[in-house]
Amino acid sequence: MEGREFAGGGKRRTLIVYILIAGTTAVFIVLATAARVPRMDMHLPWAAALAAAMLGLLLSCGITLWRTTGFR
Repeated sequence: MEGREFAGGGKRRTLIVYILIAGTTAVFIVLATAARVPRMDMHLPWAAALAAAMLGLLLSCGITLWRTTGFR
């Protein structure tokens, strides 16, 4: 609470931790290389309506938050 460093030294990471991190990273890399973007048909009018609704909600919630808290 006084801004001092924590006196107790932290535990050092062991070799098994680095092996687990490397293995997990390798799994993500393999899965990422096997992934492909799915084909999706979108209807532009519905997408535009959804985007407008989201922007309207964002604006409405932002104004309500500003009136309630004044962003303090």
